[in-house]
Amino acid sequence: MALNQDIEFQTADAIKEFQERKLHEALDYLAANSPYYRRMFQSYSIDVEKIRHIEDLVKIPFTEKKDLQLFNEDFLCVPKEKVIDYITTSGTLGDPVTFCCTDKDLDRLAFNERKSFHCAGVRPGNVVQLMTTIDKRFMAGLAYFLGLRALGAGVIRVGNGIPELQWDTIQRIKPDTIMCVPSFILRLIQYAEEHGIDYRKDNRHRRGSAQSRFQPEPAWQQDKRKVGRGTVCDIFIDGDGRYFLGMPIWLRRACAP
Repeated sequence: MALNQDIEFQTADAIKEFQERKLHEALDYLAANSPYYRRMFQSYSIDVEKIRHIEDLVKIPFTEKKDLQLFNEDFLCVPKEKVIDYITTSGTLGDPVTFCCTDKDLDRLAFNERKSFHCAGVRPGNVVQLMTTIDKRFMAGLAYFLGLRALGAGVIRVGNGIPELQWDTIQRIKPDTIMCVPSFILRLIQYAEEHGIDYRKDNRHRRGSAQSRFQPEPAWQQDKRKVGRGTVCDIFIDGDGRYFLGMPIWLRRACAP
């Protein structure tokens, strides 16, 4: 789908028709290529040809994280030589789960993030300082990089943490956008105040991380007023009275295909 083909803003009927077409394509693919889902469809006597509508999803059991942990390799749908990137979860609540990405998977990641950044106002020619992890098998930083690259924006891959390096990069290269988790904004402000950096002097675009699209960080509620006193970023309030950096959470949700 092209960048300007926003299915999320079509009519409810058009969205449902699109979802059901993609659902049928996904089920056909899984039945043909996934050892795990072939086994599951057989165990529950599920005929994928009869799963035609969103309402039919009640006929398929949930796939839980424990299934991914116990049968991780059975979820792979391509020969291993097609895998070009390996990503794992942190393993905080159990064994890490590995996700294997092909070229097409990474293209899809890039497409998703390209649309999100475009919706947030990033355009070709903008320079984005990436303050999220791009190595250590994490997905987020890689996804942001691929999306920004596809969009045509410049990217400075600083990584997470180290306020001193972040500010040195801001002052040297002068990005117009930063990408980080909201709580890190507080550390940047604190470092700037402790080292005489006037962060209000050049109020360029500062966007909170897409990692916070669906749920704010726990400490965020405690620190929202402190962030609000600065001019580093815009503050939005959703219908439930929650505060977010960058763009409102409902809009970021709507813009993620």
